[in-house]
Amino acid sequence: MKLAITSDLHGHLPEIEPCDALLICGDIVDLYIQRDYVRSQVWFKSVFAQWVNDLPCEDVVIIGGNHDGFLSVITEDELEFYLYKPTNYKVEYLNNNYCTLVDSGLTIYGTPNCPTFGSWYFMNSEEELKDIYSKIPKGIDILISHTPPRIGKFDVILEGDKKKCGSKALADAIKEKQPKYAFFGHIHSGDHNLSIPKGYTTKMANVSLLNESYKPIYPVLYLDI
Repeated sequence: MKLAITSDLHGHLPEIEPCDALLICGDIVDLYIQRDYVRSQVWFKSVFAQWVNDLPCEDVVIIGGNHDGFLSVITEDELEFYLYKPTNYKVEYLNNNYCTLVDSGLTIYGTPNCPTFGSWYFMNSEEELKDIYSKIPKGIDILISHTPPRIGKFDVILEGDKKKCGSKALADAIKEKQPKYAFFGHIHSGDHNLSIPKGYTTKMANVSLLNESYKPIYPVLYLDI
């Protein structure tokens, strides 16, 4: 099975190679309407849905990110109207739950929650995150989160002050739950190399599409499983 994985689109909708499924780790909506719920509704139902329908894959699994205001308050009825029906149910939205891809049986768990900074969405204290991440099932195939874990350079602002901005609670959860893969974004210039950090069994990578200047310079990650 061929997967495409990316994150932090901020309205940039990249060309995707033929694959079985696309995973998006949050910060999807156009940067200029991120706090405008009504315009976000229209964007997801029209621009995003059309892009999804044109993609050369069967499934698109998404989570929200700290800039996806509309996804932070979306109801089941709104999911149906603005995401599911317009994409002919090609999209699966995860918010601290999981799905199973029918053709492959791969299990994917998605969590949008991030450490608190500023006045954004899906943000929690590390103590709250510890409880949120405790619900991740053990031994799933793929974990997609918006925040990176506090591991290595995955959460380091490499194009800036080299500050570490990931979640210690997520790092602990990954060590305990041992998903086969973990993908994330949020810190645009974090380490994009797919690797298994020392002391872990999980292959991980930052998959942000944009750099710290919001330019789409990083490639989409393709993975054969």
